[in-house]
Amino acid sequence: MIALLLVLGPRVSELVRADLDDVVREPGAARWRIRGKGGTVRTVSLSAPLEEALGDYLTTLRPTLLARGDVTPDAQRALLLSWRGRRMDAQSVRALLTRAMGRVPGDLRRGATPHALRHTTATLLVAHGWDVKVVAELLGHASIATTGVYLDRIEGELAAAIAAHPLTTRSEAPGGAATGEPDRFPFSDPGTAAG
Repeated sequence: MIALLLVLGPRVSELVRADLDDVVREPGAARWRIRGKGGTVRTVSLSAPLEEALGDYLTTLRPTLLARGDVTPDAQRALLLSWRGRRMDAQSVRALLTRAMGRVPGDLRRGATPHALRHTTATLLVAHGWDVKVVAELLGHASIATTGVYLDRIEGELAAAIAAHPLTTRSEAPGGAATGEPDRFPFSDPGTAAG
């Protein structure tokens, strides 16, 4: 459950609303049909490690959890079950996350909520080169402006962007030798009419 939150960044309501039928598992390809806000549906692919973890849960742990409770039609449909054999709700997701964070060494421990993991997912993906539009689609945002709010500042991000700016890199003379001069737009030369 925590892996789904951290890797795919669903809303907690989307996670607890997920049914077994929402996950399609085929050899080499698994997908989760996420029922989002306003009746929207998006389908996301699961990575191989996530597919394997979900497969282990479905074949080993889920049947054990289901047997613990009253086997209701809702519990039979639900993808994720609580330790009592009922569909997980937002409160049980938060409690499970709190217990998991309790296992983290004290100096590394932070307060964590399902929504904070959603922010972490967005920040990590953008930091590793994902296009913001793709991250917005993964998170189910109708606008990339919404996704922008989710992105946390990354230490050294501004300095790295300035260092990589094309106008601050060194030019190369014919033959590949560096001239030591920064690249310039033609209109920035004081000797031109536009300067």
